[in-house]
Amino acid sequence: MEVFFDFATVPVITILVYWIIELLKQLTNENENFMRFIPIIATFLGIVLGLIIFFTMPEMSIASNVLFAIVAGGISGLASTGGDQLLRQLQKYKTDEVNKVNKK
Repeated sequence: MEVFFDFATVPVITILVYWIIELLKQLTNENENFMRFIPIIATFLGIVLGLIIFFTMPEMSIASNVLFAIVAGGISGLASTGGDQLLRQLQKYKTDEVNKVNKK
């Protein structure tokens, strides 16, 4: 069970950051100025969550020190942005393929 907690931190932070960013997008009506700063906000949120987990639940954290908690949290936050873009590009590809078929 301990091994599970070691690897659960990164997906937990990634999912939480993704949900927070999606909520912020809805609250700002996908404002273009806000959208430009999403990677920075996601990184910051990941760092904060990584530090919170490191100090409140050290048995769940993969980090052995504060610096590693910051790096792991930041990377997890950026992973949420990358995951979002991956889903958007796959959806765009699927839509493009459907449009090509409909044009024929």
